[in-house]
Order: sequence, then C-alpha cells, then structure tokens
Amino acid sequence: MKRRTFILGAGATSVGGSALLGTGAFSRVESQRNVTVQVAEDPNAYLGLQPLETPNSMNYVDLDEQGHLEIDVSEHDDFDGPDAEPGEGVNSDSRTWFDGMFDICNQGKEDVCVSYTAPDDFGREDAELVFYYDGDSDGDPTTSGRVDIEEGDPLPLPLGECVTIGLRTETFDVDATDDAPLFDGEVTVAADVDGDCFAGEPGPEPECPECSFTPGSTDDPFSNLLSAGPEPGAGFPAIDARIRVDTPAGNAGDLTASDFAVCEDGCGQTVESVDFESGGAVDIVVVFDDTASMGGAINDLKAEVNDFTTDLENEGVDARYALVSFKDIVEVDTDFTDAANFQTAVDGLSASGGGDAAEDNVDAIAVGTGNAAAQQGDGAELSAFRSGAQRVLIDITDVGAHDETEDHTRFSQSEVEGFLNDGNFSYYAVAPDATGYPVNKKDIADNVDDGTWIEFSSDSSLTPVINDITTSITDEAYVLSYTTTNPVTDGSNRPVDVEVDDPDEGLLYEQGSYTAPSS
Repeated sequence: MKRRTFILGAGATSVGGSALLGTGAFSRVESQRNVTVQVAEDPNAYLGLQPLETPNSMNYVDLDEQGHLEIDVSEHDDFDGPDAEPGEGVNSDSRTWFDGMFDICNQGKEDVCVSYTAPDDFGREDAELVFYYDGDSDGDPTTSGRVDIEEGDPLPLPLGECVTIGLRTETFDVDATDDAPLFDGEVTVAADVDGDCFAGEPGPEPECPECSFTPGSTDDPFSNLLSAGPEPGAGFPAIDARIRVDTPAGNAGDLTASDFAVCEDGCGQTVESVDFESGGAVDIVVVFDDTASMGGAINDLKAEVNDFTTDLENEGVDARYALVSFKDIVEVDTDFTDAANFQTAVDGLSASGGGDAAEDNVDAIAVGTGNAAAQQGDGAELSAFRSGAQRVLIDITDVGAHDETEDHTRFSQSEVEGFLNDGNFSYYAVAPDATGYPVNKKDIADNVDDGTWIEFSSDSSLTPVINDITTSITDEAYVLSYTTTNPVTDGSNRPVDVEVDDPDEGLLYEQGSYTAPSS
C-alpha cells in the first residue's frame, strides 16, 4: 500500500556563518538563514556547527555553495531501491525523529547559553517541528534519551563542549492531500554569554555507599518487584519498593529488614522499615483487539473485563484503568480513569474491520506501556503512570501480530519486551499460540521478567484469568522503605536492585526502576 508522505520544507535553518567570525571573545551571536530544515556550519566559527558521520547526517545533510550546512528531508533522486519508488518526505499522522543531524560546539572563550527563535509564519499550524539534544529524557518514556529544546529556552553549552542536535516532526493534524511544505522561513540561533542557564557552581556529589551485593539473575519464580518509587505520603526522597516473595517464609510475613538489601543506581541504601501488607496502588492498561474476528467472543470478554474491574473495586484496591484498542492501527479509547468511566469505554467496543489476519498488537503494547502515541485520531498517548504504583498490562487478542517490517508497525518484539521489563510491568497475554505469525504473544510472555500466557479460544472463559490477576494484586507484599542517598531532583531514571535472603530458597534478586522528580 502506497502511503502519502510530506515534504519538510524547501528553505534552510542555518547557524554560524560569517557573523560568527571575528577577533577576540564574543558576548552574543545571532545568525539567520532560510529553513527547510538546514543549518549553517563553519568549522572556524566561535559557535561551530559540525556535520556528523551518522546515517541521518550523511543522508539528509549537505553543504551548500557558501559552506552552509543544509538539511533536506524531501523528495530525492539518489535512490537505488529495486522494488519501490523514492520517498517524498515525512509521513502524515506520525512523529518522525532524525537523530544525530549535527553538533553545536562552543569554540569561543566562555560558557554560553544557546537558544533559538522562529517567526510566526515559520511553519504550518497543523504541523510541529521540534529540535532536541541527546540526554536524559526528563522522565518522558516517549523521548527515549532525547530532550526537547523549546523555542526561546536556553541550553547550557560549556566552553569546549559540543551537543548533538536532532529534530522531530509531528504531523497528526496535517491534511494528506496538501502538498505545501511543512516549514519554510528563517530561524535565529543565539549564543549568549550573559544568559542565566547555568545554575551556578555544582553542588556536592551525592553519597554513594558501596552496594553490599552483586545483583544476580531475576529469573527465579519466587520473587517479584511490583513497584518502586517515591513514598505516596512523604514523597521524594523517601522511597518505597514493593516486593512479593512467594516462599513459605515470604508468604507467612516472616521476613524482616535484615533479610533484604537494596541498591539504587549502584549505591547501597539503608532499609529503614519493612511492612507486610496488601493493597497499594495499581495502574492497569487493557490492550484489546476489536477486529471483526473477535466478533464471536468480544461481548463475553468485555463482560469478563468489567467483572474484573468490579472485583478490584470491591477489594478496595487503589486502581486506575486505561483502555487501548487496536486493528491495523492503535487507538487510546480512554486514558487512566476510574472504574465507571473505564467500563463505559469497554462497553463501547465493537468488533469490526482489521484487514489482514495479523494486527498491530506490537504497537498497541508500546502505547499501553506509555512509550508511544496512538496512530488513530489526534495521536493520543497515555498520561504518566503513578510513581510507586504496580503496573499491569492485559493483552487480549485472538491472533498473532505484525512485526516492524510492516509499514504500519513502528516497533519490534524485542523493543516492546524491553518496554515491559524496563517499566516493571506484570504482563498477561490472553492470546493463541500463534506460531505462524511474525510475533507470537506467548513468546513475549515467556521472554519478559513477569509474563503470563493464557491460551485464547473463542469459547473460553476469562474468569480464571481475572481471578488470578485479582489475587495477585490483592496478595500481601513487603514494602521496603528507605531514603535515597541521592536526593537530587534531576529527573534521572534510577535503577533499583533488591536482594532477598530467603531461608527456604536462598538468595533471590529483583530489579526495577523509578524516575526522580525534576526541579
């Protein structure tokens, strides 16, 4: 199927140029060029713009006759594909990332704050272009190590250092029949030595006591780290790690603080208290196949899911629910909400469409774990999971899934398995053993740290599945409380390793993570 694509401008964004040349230090630099998206590069400038030997830089970046760096993401002629026509630009209804386009380097004599501004008529109102740099993603899983640079916001660039710049286009509201360029105009990039983007002298390094153990395999069937994050009442830097230990001593509540050890980001932590309790918060995402082939079972499954929700509410569990449905594309039917609104959304599902046999289940898992936006509608995505809440994803389908080789599937099986593991999800695949399809949900359940596969058939009852999940969520678990030795509110991702010294099963290991708040 040939999909309509879009042209990313015909002008150029440039930075550097002759305005950056001169003698002595500078206090402020401004330079303008037309933008396609293009940047000007001059190796001798105080603010150096340097192309890179990356695939994106080599494919989309070139120098013009004046030595200015051009970025051209539009129709091209140098295409050697044997069975396809050359592309014309970025896709509609999508986000497109171009990592590693160029470096900005501070080759002056002082630290600078780099920022950019664009005129009102720079881009179309129905599309968005965002510059970003490589770094921690501020707790936003969709950016995956990319930090957006908002227009006008200063980016600190210390003397002698470089930052790698990429760009992202967003085209969810673009009319697919409109051939007009998305972006065209002039952008001003400033490097200011008088900016206040540096927060003064760095504070003292946080303490990092030596970890008392070397983390081992998390593959054992006896332990499960349900969640880790700031304690709901006290908040950061007080941290709770909730872990279930399915052994005779663990289930009896006999383990004490001396039986647990915790390391955060490689640094030993002091376990201040251990409570054995049920409850806790849980965020549940149901990923639901609503294609025509589900017609014989969808009403029964909808009733089972709603019964599951009612059971949780009757148990007094602090739960939120979200619904993601999929055919060949993914839709967020409802963001995290209460039981009543969730049940209304589930009741609104109906079986229809779907096209070919395999569906876009892999992308649906990416959306359900908070790592992607849906392709349907306005590109909705789930809001953030609650820090410290257990995360559950229930994946219901009667068929296997496409893999990333299909045009409309953005993620691979290994990527979504990473999303499930990194997010510490309990994953339940209610699916057939679809060995003849590119992606088999049974394999995903087998591969992830906390996965369960339940064989699906059109006349099967989900009551045992729902009961198992209900029991799992409401069973008692150990809450390990500690105060992190790194109280810096830097928005960083903090891996948490737990060692359990169980009298019956010996040493058990679990790993999870949380995101520190940012100041």
